[in-house]
Parts: sequence; C-alpha cells; structure tokens
Amino acid sequence: MSSDCSQINQLSVCQSSDTPITIFPFNEKLEQSDCSVQFILITDPICSTAWSYNGELLKLLLEYGHAINWSVLMGGLLPSWNDFDRGGIKLPADVFGHWQEVGLKNNAPIDGALWNSNPVRSSYPANKAVICGFKQSPIKGLRLLRALSEGVFVFNENISMLEVLIQKVRTSGLDVKQFLHDYKWHASDQLKTELTISESFEVKWLPSVIMCDQAGRYLKLEANLDYECLESMVLSLDSSIEKRPIALSILELLDLLGNLSTKEVCVLTGVSLARAEQQLHTFYEQGLLEKLSFHNSF
Repeated sequence: MSSDCSQINQLSVCQSSDTPITIFPFNEKLEQSDCSVQFILITDPICSTAWSYNGELLKLLLEYGHAINWSVLMGGLLPSWNDFDRGGIKLPADVFGHWQEVGLKNNAPIDGALWNSNPVRSSYPANKAVICGFKQSPIKGLRLLRALSEGVFVFNENISMLEVLIQKVRTSGLDVKQFLHDYKWHASDQLKTELTISESFEVKWLPSVIMCDQAGRYLKLEANLDYECLESMVLSLDSSIEKRPIALSILELLDLLGNLSTKEVCVLTGVSLARAEQQLHTFYEQGLLEKLSFHNSF
C-alpha cells in the first residue's frame, strides 16, 4: 500500500501498514456496511489543532461520506492538571498562548480567555459527553462535538462543568435524561475502551485519522489534517470510490451545518480566504447572517 502524502510537516505524518489489523468493532461494522473504507477520527473537544482542521473533516464527509463508514473516538487530551506536561504545556495559563498561536497560524476563531479566568479542569467530562451523544445518534453526536468545541474556543465556556454539558446536549437535540443515565453508567468505561484503541494505533498527536480497508490494512494521519492527504488516504484504500463534489452555496452550507468560520467556508467552497471574507461580509451587510469578529478571523 502506498500514499503520496508521506510527510506534510513535522507533526503531520501519514503512516501505512499492509499488516492486517483487527480492531473490534470496526472490522465488524465495515463488514456489515456497504462501504469499503472505515474512517476513525480520534479527537478531543478542546484540541485546538482539531478545531483548526474541522473544515477539512467536514469536506471529506460531504464528498466521500457516502463511501466511508465513519466513527469518532475520544482521545482524552487533558485527564487533569496533576503532573500534566504535554508539548511544553504544564499549566492552564500556558494554553492561552498556545491557542493564540494556533488560531493565528491556521486562521481559526479562537479566543482562549477562559484559561486565565475559568480554566477547563479536565477534558474527560466533555469526552464522556460526546460518547453519550454518539450513543444516542451519530449525527447528533457530531453536532454535540461541534457545539462543545465552539463553546470552548469561541465563547469561552467551561466544558468541564456538567451544567454546560447539559445545555449543549439540550441544544444539540439529544435526550437529557438518557444522557445523564449514560454519562453516569456508561461513559467512563467507554472512554477507557476508546483510549485503549488509540494506544493500539500508537496515536501520539490529536487529531488523528485512521482509515482501514476490508482486508485490515490501514493508513494513519496525525495532527495537521491536510485535505489532499485525507483524500489520498481514501483513494489509496479504494481507488474505485467516486468523489461527490460539494455543490452547495455558502448560504446553503450555513443552513446545513450551522455556524462556520471564514476558513471553513474557504475549505468547503474552494475559494480563497480573501474571497470567502468578501462574500461573507456581503451577506452580513444584507442581513443574511450574523458575524463574530476575532483578532485573526471571523
């Protein structure tokens, strides 16, 4: 098996293996579906890199979602601040500067002020919330993941607090009573399972994408999710898959997906960042959308 995206940069390496793997229940899910490729995203609602590449992931699902069987696993980025040391980050205040850098580099809407005033104590509560969301509905689970990330990055909401999680669950259209039951009795064990799966793939950076074919061969991409590489992974596993280009206008995408950043619009429509900004500003002046401005994007 080969891939033309052997290396994008230091933190984005596409690895491949022709050695068959068996990761239950993904092989079984693939066998039971009409799809030839299993897509596994390992992420975390507070991962700034994942937030920066959300447009690329949305584009992949819109263009190839008909042919891939997808799953989302939680990566447990921040268990707690006790003895935490990852990438030079040891304290909540360290995250603020890191998020500012990521936002500026990737044109992602990130505020980050909460790290200096009301820091997230752990990402595990949000991880468990997403697990409960997917247990009810894959689509609503994705909606909840988006709402949690948007809440922490854009609106400085502390998503380690149960009351914030419940509010996001409710606005995502999920059953709150079922969520609370699953959060108490199911989520912790499932999170342990998902972290074990992540370890089995030797995931070192989030977000990570693993794609497997029906023979169990797989490709792995960590950190910076370049779209061309994601697309190459799909086609390396099954070259017969046909792309379904996005044929939606900006307003149709906003109606389908909800809030979008300028960069996400740029990625999804294929226009330049400057052109996306211009079009969005025109729609804003026409009263067709609302705008939130940031130091680096909107």
